[in-house]
Amino acid sequence: MSKYDRELRECLFKMDLMEKQPCTSEEIEEIRKLKKEKKPLPDGIIEELYGMECIYYRWIKPEISQEEINNFLLLKRTVYLRTIKNVSIIFGVVCVISLFVFVISLSNL
Repeated sequence: MSKYDRELRECLFKMDLMEKQPCTSEEIEEIRKLKKEKKPLPDGIIEELYGMECIYYRWIKPEISQEEINNFLLLKRTVYLRTIKNVSIIFGVVCVISLFVFVISLSNL
């Protein structure tokens, strides 16, 4: 699995478009055999290190179409843009208020 694939899967996982399921004990035994033989992990299997213990997960892609994924991402983008707009408005209001306070303080001198 390339670095690009791994990063893409991590992004899909963070956006709840993909799930991680712990591997079964049989799968873990097979994975450990592969690791002893210094072979790469099977596609769709990831290894996470917790302390001194390795935990293996299988990526599970939900049954949704590419169009639904695109709509979901468009909706997320819209929510992020709305948040940026609201923060910009708040910042602008704070700047205007501070400018008024500055002008009033100068006029009192």
